[in-house]
Amino acid sequence: FSSRRRHTRLQGDWSSDVCSSDLIGALHSLNDSVVFKNGYTATYQLLEQARSRAMASVANSSHGVYIMATNLTIFEGDTYTGSGRVVPLPANVTTDQSGLSIIFDRLSGETGSLNTITVSHPRAGSSTVTINETGIIDIDE
Repeated sequence: FSSRRRHTRLQGDWSSDVCSSDLIGALHSLNDSVVFKNGYTATYQLLEQARSRAMASVANSSHGVYIMATNLTIFEGDTYTGSGRVVPLPANVTTDQSGLSIIFDRLSGETGSLNTITVSHPRAGSSTVTINETGIIDIDE
């Protein structure tokens, strides 16, 4: 691809003039935004899944999510014991937490404390996921 501007055969018709480097930049930006959205959506969905499992008393237990900088682990029980289903975040998406357990109480789905997680992408920005004391999860996009 050339970064030089090209004109169409019809003299004076500049509607199809596009710099290929402009297109590549726009595609990278769009890709970064999609990857970032997938990251904070995955975080939200995994938290919701843990809360739903706790409220349904699956395995007669509480459920939680263990949060690291580049992955999340959904687990069963009152504490994270190192086992569970690990969900890696998309490339270049990170959280500001390392070693945070958010546990949803069996039946009520409450956490008992306010928790915030900032999900970031170096080129697409950041969003805050908040889990309040009653277990309600919200994303500040």
